[in-house]
Amino acid sequence: MDGMSSRERMRAAFCRDEVDHVPCSPFFNAQDYVHRIGKRWQSPVGPSQEETVTYFAQERGLDPVVAIPWKRFYQRESTPEVRLDHGVLRKTWHTPAGDITAEVSLDENWSHGFDIPLFSDGNVGHFVTPWVESQEDLTCLEYLTAPPETEQELETLRFYHAEATRLAEKHGLARLISIGSGLTDGLHSFGTNGICLKSVDEPELVDRFLEIEHRNTMENLEIALELGTDFIRRNGYYESCDFFSPGYLKQTVGDRVREEAHAIHNAGALIGYTMITGYTPIVDHLRDLDVDCIVTPDPFFHGNDPEALYTACRDRCSFWTGPSDTLHMPYDKPEEVRRAVRSTFEIFGRRGLILTPCSSGKAVFPWSGMEAMISEWEELCDIR
Repeated sequence: MDGMSSRERMRAAFCRDEVDHVPCSPFFNAQDYVHRIGKRWQSPVGPSQEETVTYFAQERGLDPVVAIPWKRFYQRESTPEVRLDHGVLRKTWHTPAGDITAEVSLDENWSHGFDIPLFSDGNVGHFVTPWVESQEDLTCLEYLTAPPETEQELETLRFYHAEATRLAEKHGLARLISIGSGLTDGLHSFGTNGICLKSVDEPELVDRFLEIEHRNTMENLEIALELGTDFIRRNGYYESCDFFSPGYLKQTVGDRVREEAHAIHNAGALIGYTMITGYTPIVDHLRDLDVDCIVTPDPFFHGNDPEALYTACRDRCSFWTGPSDTLHMPYDKPEEVRRAVRSTFEIFGRRGLILTPCSSGKAVFPWSGMEAMISEWEELCDIR
């Protein structure tokens, strides 16, 4: 095991193979400007990925992954229009199938300026009118979410891929592309209440949305896997029992994720499935998704049972997890972070474990938390 590169170590840990030591690969979030207003930037580096990756890899001896941006392209035949009226921002896309509109209420927490993206966590708490409420809306949305088609769009993706690959090869790091969102994009499109109610009252509408998203994901995967990557990160954040029943998730998500995983494995890449809360009732479902790693399951958040997750999935999945970015990392309490790291090792063992804050370290969090996590990891892994 001596002399493993970071990329080799990460791929081995992902597959639950032997490694020279447990990799520490922290996700780091520089955050939107509006979320940093009134708060001090506490990270010693950033916000660029190159600065952060270089610091973690070269100065701290960690195993960061290089994220390859995956740009969404919207249909050329469609045009946007944005208006502000008495504190309500309204955006309409004019498509060949008709118009699709969303409205959000503005306050100091709105992070997107004079725009409403199609898919964003930042929309959800502000929706007055979500993007999708009917079959007609969904037909319009389908026009807006086609995978890249033109040579210029493909050249854009090749450029981002080449830049990220250069950085990864410079430091011997693994690469990661995030593709596929399923019900997470569903929540962004229907709104929180909307997706929960429609899944019961109009399940055919939600299922049609999921099929459109899945087809787009499969086409995007074909392009991404041809370009090359080590890991695909499939977003399952809201595909949890915080919002849906175990039976509904098995019925609507299971086969689609398995098909995506099959395509990824056939190309020699590995798939991580993002999950943070609401996973306890679906540990058997997660075990059967054919994914290689459960990414950022919070072991400490109320209602989560990490022992049940480990017991159900340990023979099939690795775990990219660690201290909670809700309960531990936002506070200047390094001893609590250290205890959380020790608990993570006790729960998940060393085989198939990758250490990170769940879901990420933030630029405005006290850096003492990240230092404590790294220091405790060094002690546990006897890294000098």
